[in-house]
Amino acid sequence: MSSFRIYTGCQGNKFMFILFTINFFHIFPANAKKFETWASIGAETEFRNIALTLENSNYFSPRGEWYLNFSQFTFDFPLNHNLRFGLGYKQEYEKAAKKYHAEYRPMVHLFYLKTGNNWEFSDRNRWEFRCMDGDLINRYRNQVRISYLKLKKIAPYCSSESFFYFNDFRFNRQRSFVGANIFVSKIIFDLFLGHQVSEKAQGKWENESMLGTSLTYCF
Repeated sequence: MSSFRIYTGCQGNKFMFILFTINFFHIFPANAKKFETWASIGAETEFRNIALTLENSNYFSPRGEWYLNFSQFTFDFPLNHNLRFGLGYKQEYEKAAKKYHAEYRPMVHLFYLKTGNNWEFSDRNRWEFRCMDGDLINRYRNQVRISYLKLKKIAPYCSSESFFYFNDFRFNRQRSFVGANIFVSKIIFDLFLGHQVSEKAQGKWENESMLGTSLTYCF
């Protein structure tokens, strides 16, 4: 897990602003070949300090055609003030030509959270066990995210996530987002713009951009 220190005073604001700006310009690559649309709906609740999150998402191609759907849930258990342990499951269906690919994905994650000086830093480490087409693919994901909390009804953020396969131990994807959470009563709207570079075939990399939105009901 990455270590991180929340800086205080003006130095901290400048440091966070620099990281935010770097990530913002990273999502506008000149050579992106695809621009997709992502839409999600979900819910969050908590009981006995255990957080439950539900999500259903749909992805659409640059031509507006639906091609992917997934549903997932996660349980988060607090270990201390800054650290949480989580279990989850994701089921995904992807349309490829005239065939649908199904994936069944148990997940385990460790989540670190630190808040200070109007900023929030999080580091999510997730291990995925992807069961697809008769194969088991082990993947590790590390997502680092920074949010600005000073505003009352909106929280801008940026994030970057790295993906690694353990079957043959290789890096295969980098995904970055800039967005904002908008709080309206018990609903959280998330609007974001993102970019990812991923290995579609051995040694062949592809750039993609995406525009997304999600709605989460908290109860």
